Amino acid sequence: MKNRPLRAFLFYLTITVGAGCYYLLAHCFSLSIPCIFRTVTGWLCPGCGITRMMLHLGSGDLAAAFGDNPVLFCLLPIFLFYMVAMTVRYLKGMSLTNKAMDLGVWIITGILIFWGILRNVLQLP
Repeated sequence: MKNRPLRAFLFYLTITVGAGCYYLLAHCFSLSIPCIFRTVTGWLCPGCGITRMMLHLGSGDLAAAFGDNPVLFCLLPIFLFYMVAMTVRYLKGMSLTNKAMDLGVWIITGILIFWGILRNVLQLP
């Protein structure tokens, strides 16, 4: 129990450093990870455009970020809520999720699958 705050801190530090390095590579050198799903199938996955979205968010251009992937842009506050809620639960020694959170994950998964199909059928961004 004593090590939980340190572990949570190190986890978020690792994520922040990794994301920061990826942001610098994408922003300064235009190097980004290609979408494997799109490379193999030619279709857009539900997450296609997330790198551009994060670059636009980093520069404060909310309209362009929304245009890159509107569904993920709208789900971002929910993802942040989950991250905070799971961290609090971890620090308290509880299981990371409860039944309501698990249901929310299934709903979000359904939304993303629907978005992935819709954006290819209607050729949306």
